Amino acid sequence: MTAAVALACVVGAAGCSAGVGLSVEANAGVARLAPDGAGAEATALTGGASVALEFDWLRDADLGGGFGPQVLKPTGAAGEVADAGVAATPMRIWFASAIGPYGWRVRPRATMGASLANGDGDLYADGYAGLGVSVHPAQGRAIHVLAGPQLVRATDRRLDGATTYQGVGAQVRIRYFHMWRRACDPATLEVARERASTEGEWSCR
Repeated sequence: MTAAVALACVVGAAGCSAGVGLSVEANAGVARLAPDGAGAEATALTGGASVALEFDWLRDADLGGGFGPQVLKPTGAAGEVADAGVAATPMRIWFASAIGPYGWRVRPRATMGASLANGDGDLYADGYAGLGVSVHPAQGRAIHVLAGPQLVRATDRRLDGATTYQGVGAQVRIRYFHMWRRACDPATLEVARERASTEGEWSCR
């Protein structure tokens, strides 16, 4: 695919096979974490939000990256320690794919992604996978809902000597996607199949 064709797809030329836009996401979860060194295991709540640039191909796959705030708060006795918890702004990236050729307005979906914040403040990293659905109420608009396991590692640098928590849990994520040019989102499954069969599946007609 030439650079000119790629640019045409991104800006939304008629008949393009892929589109780009902005998305906003919220996540919430619970994890069972163990601190490094001394300390008992603790249950922690996680939550956050992000804004991202998202690239969608024929409702079959999407790739995105962005950033936003994320917090982790141990509960019970672990959460009663002064300033206990983590607050960071990680970079995020994810990839999602539709599961089979099922449906058009509502499609089953699998997602995997990761977040990483590494700076002068608290540190946060996670990796996750999820199953869910993408709901498309109109061309160029989508709501993605997924749930699944996550791995978490977070360091609270505000505590004396810093405390690092790590463990596993589960999370739910909801993301709203707004494509800049609706013409890049096929109106029907038949149109999507036609575009996918053009010369080079990433091309524009």
